[in-house]
Amino acid sequence: MCLPQKGALMVAMAVSLLWPLHIAPVLVPGLFFHLWHGFLLRVCAYWTLRKGFPIALFIGFVILAAQRGSLSATCALTASVILVVGIMGNSIA
Repeated sequence: MCLPQKGALMVAMAVSLLWPLHIAPVLVPGLFFHLWHGFLLRVCAYWTLRKGFPIALFIGFVILAAQRGSLSATCALTASVILVVGIMGNSIA
């Protein structure tokens, strides 16, 4: 993964946490800003597994995202399971 991609993903991760952590108000109803972190958790799991995104950043993102309600915790758990199963699958093959 090249540096601009990694930087863009880290910025998106930080911005997506503004709503679950109640730092930012709902700007435009219907754009689902408060759910973007769930999507980005899975993107980060994939990029960690396939593109060399630092696992420490993924773990930090999971921990921060998981602290805000059952939906966020479910998204964080799902992304973690995707990463673990991917790692296990790569080591078996």
